[in-house]
Amino acid sequence: MIRNFFLTRYYTVIACAFLIMLPSSDIFAREYTVCKNYREVLRMENAIYPDTIRITSPGTSEKPNYHGFFFYNCSPFDGLQFNVTGRYMLGLKVTIEGRIVRPTDFAYVGFIDRKDNYKWTEVGRSTAWNWQQGCRLQWIPNSYEEFYFNDRSDDGKSLVCRIYNLRSRKTRVLQRPVYTV
Repeated sequence: MIRNFFLTRYYTVIACAFLIMLPSSDIFAREYTVCKNYREVLRMENAIYPDTIRITSPGTSEKPNYHGFFFYNCSPFDGLQFNVTGRYMLGLKVTIEGRIVRPTDFAYVGFIDRKDNYKWTEVGRSTAWNWQQGCRLQWIPNSYEEFYFNDRSDDGKSLVCRIYNLRSRKTRVLQRPVYTV
């Protein structure tokens, strides 16, 4: 099991390819094992991990679900996955695995509310995603309520960036994709 986790010196939560578990306690308040590289992970003994709980449904064997953040080199401290309060955590849900993403494959875009029983809220879908970078889903820096993700335009002819607002529950569209802000 340890080989499935890739921890860097920046991580303070367990990060894996598909996020199906989340620390149940405050992720910033406890000490646990941190590694500088994958080689250290493989050599590690007596690692200390945060308590975990399942927060997303794995689906069924006929129709599995995979939840994740789909970013390399991200942490709770860089503002990509969690909003500034730490309450909301962004994620994608996909129903494919083990193959290259096709232009017709979509990912459900949403967030998990850590203060509302880890409720998943879907806000949209994207067909502009891949395994390594997702759809560049991330919070607008220092924002309590806005995040963005890339997608294809409604006519499918171009790439766009969609900005979602938690308070208004509305999405606005930029006519170009965004890598990072």
